[in-house]
Amino acid sequence: MPEPVINRLHRHYKSQYANLIEFKNDLYFQIAQNFVLNRWLITYLFGASPIAEKGFFNEQTAKQFTHPVRSIRSGKYGYNNFPQDGVGPEAYTSIDAYVSEINQAIQTKKLYGLAEFYGPVRLRGQDNIEEYKTNGIRYLEFRTFDNTPFTPNGFSRHALYFLKFFFIYLMVSSVDQTDIKDKLFQAFADNNRVAAEDPVSPTFKQDAGIKIFENLIDMSVSLNAHSEQLSALDDFSEIITHPEITASAMLEEKIKNNSLMDYGMQVSKRWKQNRSDEKAILPTLEKLPLKAQKLIYRAIQLGIRYYVVNDENGSALITLTFNNVTQVVFSDKISDKNPTQILLEMFPELKRM
Repeated sequence: MPEPVINRLHRHYKSQYANLIEFKNDLYFQIAQNFVLNRWLITYLFGASPIAEKGFFNEQTAKQFTHPVRSIRSGKYGYNNFPQDGVGPEAYTSIDAYVSEINQAIQTKKLYGLAEFYGPVRLRGQDNIEEYKTNGIRYLEFRTFDNTPFTPNGFSRHALYFLKFFFIYLMVSSVDQTDIKDKLFQAFADNNRVAAEDPVSPTFKQDAGIKIFENLIDMSVSLNAHSEQLSALDDFSEIITHPEITASAMLEEKIKNNSLMDYGMQVSKRWKQNRSDEKAILPTLEKLPLKAQKLIYRAIQLGIRYYVVNDENGSALITLTFNNVTQVVFSDKISDKNPTQILLEMFPELKRM
């Protein structure tokens, strides 16, 4: 989330927080908690791993799957920690619990380090986990999305519109902390159940999904969302009652001999060819000068956030943000230096990476 936005929000809540970091942590952790509580919706909408290829599971685990599912990756047998790892749903009861539980798992050698915590959301921005309480969360890492083969980038423009409003919804929806630990455990169980459902069958959480989309659309209208954003929300709301148009259901039709390998190779070759034939480095920013595209491309690789805005004269400005430092350049006034060198001069901290 851009720092100026956080600072602006903080002004309205200064009397409730000792400092900006405390406010920022509360804001980010509420989003994280809400995401975990509503994770099942992401699994339903974006699940795209209905089967495992031969040899992925041992024989005993493979017998658990008698039909294709919504998402192996996002379910019980996917990218998760084992119970013996010492980290689970209770880590999301509070930021103190998150820090304490992961720290304990690392100190007792159940985890080798932070990178081995496979929860659906990770707090990010500090090298030392204890520093989240003192220096603050800088951003969140969401780890539960399957890539879809039906769009060249694995994610569609409409999906990004949906997520923009979904995360706003998570940010403004308060979390009732009563019995929060039980609610988190139930949320994990609900997600695993949705992940294991037959892709073409209605989800048992359908009514809850309809309610969420009603709230999302009402909120987006009040925020004056433009027509394409509203259209995206309408499209995704249809998926709740039409499981046959989920990615997992459409992939089920592509399974041959209990495998998606042939289809996967066919699709990857097609997307690669389409991308190779594209003249612009960043097709969605093809109106920018080539040097500007190269700078943004390298910035993305280095983890630098960017925004392109137009000034009052219509000139395109590129804002680049790294470690809470923001630099602005005119898209048509970028030097001939190597993009990496330009970015290193803007953000000296990159040299320590």
